Amino acid sequence: MFDLGLAKVIGDAVKAGFGLVDDLHTSDEEKLIMKQHLLTIQADTLGKTLDYEAKAMEARASIIVEEAKGSWWHPKAIWRPLTMLTFLALVVGYWFGYVPENVSEELVGRLFTLIQIGLGGYIVGRSGEKIAHTIVNKNVN
Repeated sequence: MFDLGLAKVIGDAVKAGFGLVDDLHTSDEEKLIMKQHLLTIQADTLGKTLDYEAKAMEARASIIVEEAKGSWWHPKAIWRPLTMLTFLALVVGYWFGYVPENVSEELVGRLFTLIQIGLGGYIVGRSGEKIAHTIVNKNVN
């Protein structure tokens, strides 16, 4: 998932750079050229960050697809669903009051985030698997 915090940091750095450029004692034309360079750097940095995130997502999806190819009862294939179901049970138990008192709302929030990430990875993996089968079937015919 793309880190919006990183995009904000990059944007804030470029804004700060604009402020520095505005304070320079030079022509307006040179200031515009410097600002253009800053925007180019920002675009390049965000583009590289998106490329990195896309590759990371592809890697996570390929792991899930490979695990799905194995037998359903094999530990490599079933550990992720069991983990997600365990986290889900803890969150549901918390909502119904069936958990120890020392479990904080912050911990439950983190478990819920893990469930979202796991579910997102599963959906991406299954979608990738279906797309791959469609492409392979079209190329065979």
